[in-house]
Amino acid sequence: MSYPRHIGLPTELWYRIIQALPSNDQRRCLSISRMLHDIAWEIVFSHITIRFGLWRDVSDPFSEEVSDDEQVEADKATRLSCELLRHIKQSPDLACIVMGMTVRAYTYPEEDPSQELIEATVDALSVLRLHAFAWYGRGPEPQPEVLEALIEHSSDTLSELTLPPKLPDFCPFLPSINHLRSLAFLPHHKIDGDLADVFEEHSDALPLLTSCKVMCGWMTAEDIEAFATFLQGKSFLQRLDFVHSYGWASEDEPLTNEPVLRVLKDLPHLTILGCDIRSQQLTSDHLAELSACIPRHLTALSLRISASEMTLTEDEWAEFFEAQEFCRYLQLLPDNDIELESVVSRHPPPVLQLLGYKRNLRWVSRNPSTKEVLYSDSWPASKVYFRQTDDFGCEDWEWLLRHHGQDSIIDN
Repeated sequence: MSYPRHIGLPTELWYRIIQALPSNDQRRCLSISRMLHDIAWEIVFSHITIRFGLWRDVSDPFSEEVSDDEQVEADKATRLSCELLRHIKQSPDLACIVMGMTVRAYTYPEEDPSQELIEATVDALSVLRLHAFAWYGRGPEPQPEVLEALIEHSSDTLSELTLPPKLPDFCPFLPSINHLRSLAFLPHHKIDGDLADVFEEHSDALPLLTSCKVMCGWMTAEDIEAFATFLQGKSFLQRLDFVHSYGWASEDEPLTNEPVLRVLKDLPHLTILGCDIRSQQLTSDHLAELSACIPRHLTALSLRISASEMTLTEDEWAEFFEAQEFCRYLQLLPDNDIELESVVSRHPPPVLQLLGYKRNLRWVSRNPSTKEVLYSDSWPASKVYFRQTDDFGCEDWEWLLRHHGQDSIIDN
């Protein structure tokens, strides 16, 4: 078979071309030619996705009835995942190129998760040396045997970990992954003090952490204090996103996440921050507390704002926003009865390039002659929901908004 002249492009260039293709087109390259197959092979299987059941875009997956077609698709997804994992187990050449695994655990509530797929996952983990592992959903949560296999065989290579775990099951493994760079806990449900137990017992673990994201549907004051203790000494931390739904501060009390805010000054490399402002009555004292704690060199800031009442004036908010002199991306996630879009649009940080307000994202520019602030049209809803790093042009910004407003009960 003869090939067009351009088939002789350098392999390195073909690699970059195929890497930039949509995933479906990357898979098609597996059957075009031997050369493209060999290049696409490494890209397609460098990160695999395993599915327990099928994720559904419904308001309440625990009550919505499952159609026959959905059940067929869910069974197919589980079966194909088993086949892929068995193939990896039996193929050393394939196992050596798998660097990341994502598990989407969305078995329907009335069904037991596939024990066959759980066993296949454990078997595959025994031959993999993963750099990244993520588990989304709770149908099922990651079993102890899965975590044991992951840590036993990938503890020396694992750098990124995302879990919605039964925290006590994960607790014993923290000391084994001290070189971990990125950690995300996404319980999205009440955790009954488990977080405090984990972080108090292992406050010195993960000293090289550079990214940490904790998003919980409920936390106690003890959990927050323990997490703050865990953050102390994490001198390499560059990105922190801490979101919870614990309680309310009254007007004469500090913000509920004050323990975490207090340690920010001890994190010299922190430039990306996401946090809560929660109070029954949000006052100028609360905003002053936040302003005093957050580092002045932040380049991206996300604030989730919850309050029954707010006594802050437009001038106070304007002063706060304009004081973020290095902030290039600002994301605000206020309660529905809090209106800040107009004030932040009129008084953005001086070098702001992207403004997010709830699910509305707009690029920011300035008229070079008049310095007037100009805003682009809002991103399409589909782009906001399925956002990728390329959409932002900055991986830090995508990371900051990651898990917000998607598969989350925290931001609806």
